[in-house]
Amino acid sequence: MFWLIPALLRISTENVISPVLIKIFSKLPSTSVRLTYQFFFCFTFSLLIFLFAPDNLLNKNVLIVMLFGFMNAFAAYAQWKAYNLNLSGSMIFNPLSGLISLGLGYVFLKEFEYLNLPLITGIIFIFLVSFLSVMRQITGYRSNINLDLFKWTVFYSLIWGLETFVTRIFAIGGMPIINFVTAFYLGSLSGGILLSKGFIINKVNNILAYRDIKNIFILSIFIWLSLVLNYFSLKLAPITVIVPIFQLSGLILPFLIGALFFKEVKKINRFDFVVLLFGIVGGLLIILSYQV
Repeated sequence: MFWLIPALLRISTENVISPVLIKIFSKLPSTSVRLTYQFFFCFTFSLLIFLFAPDNLLNKNVLIVMLFGFMNAFAAYAQWKAYNLNLSGSMIFNPLSGLISLGLGYVFLKEFEYLNLPLITGIIFIFLVSFLSVMRQITGYRSNINLDLFKWTVFYSLIWGLETFVTRIFAIGGMPIINFVTAFYLGSLSGGILLSKGFIINKVNNILAYRDIKNIFILSIFIWLSLVLNYFSLKLAPITVIVPIFQLSGLILPFLIGALFFKEVKKINRFDFVVLLFGIVGGLLIILSYQV
C-alpha cells in the first residue's frame, strides 16, 4: 500500500493547504498576474531539478504535456474565480472531473480488471456522497448556486478530468516525472502569460508588491508538490482507485474549510455528518480493496 503515502500527501497539499491560500489570494486583484507568477515559480522549481537530471525533453510526448499545461493555466484561472465566489459551493461540480477520468480509464486503459466488490461498493458510496452533496446545494440549504460558479467550476473540472487520464498514461508509460512536470509548467507559464497580457482577459495591473510575490511563492511550493504527488499516485495505483479517493477529499475538505474558516455555511447539521460518514466508509473500502 505504498501508493497511499503520495496519495495522502497530495490530499494535504491539494485539498487542505492550497484551497485556503487560493481562497485568500483570489479576493485580491490581478488574478491572472498572480497565476503567472505561480507558474513561473513552479516552472523554475522543475527546471532547476531537470538541469541536474537531464533527459530528452524535446519529443512529441512532451509537446502533448505542454498542451495540457497550457490548458491548465485557464483551468487554474477558473478555479480561482470559483473559489472566490464560494469555496464550499464549488465542490459540488467536482464529480464531473472524476466521471471523465474514470470513464476514460475504463474505456482506454481497461481498468475494469481492478474492480472487485469492496472497490465497487466504495465507488458507489463516494458517488452517492457526490449526489447527496449536489442535491443539498441545489435545494438551497447551503449557499445559493449562481451561473458564474457553475461556469467556472464545470470549466476546470472538464480540463482536469482529462488531465488526470493523460497523467496516468504518461506515468505508466515511463516518462520521467521531472520531464513531465517541467513540460507541464512550461505550458502553464505560456498560458499564464497569455492571460496576464490580456489577450483573453481584460488588461490588468501587472505590478505586484513584494509581499504578494512572496505569498505566491509559498503557494507555488504546494501547487508544485501537488502535481508531483499526483503523478506518483497515478503511477503506483490505477485511476479507478486513486480518483474516487481524490474525489472524496475534493468534496469534503473544501466544504469543511469553507464552512469552518470562511463561514460560507451557516450551520453543519446531521445530514452533513451522515454524508461525511458515507464518504469515510467509501474511502476505507477503496483503500482496503487495493492491497499493492
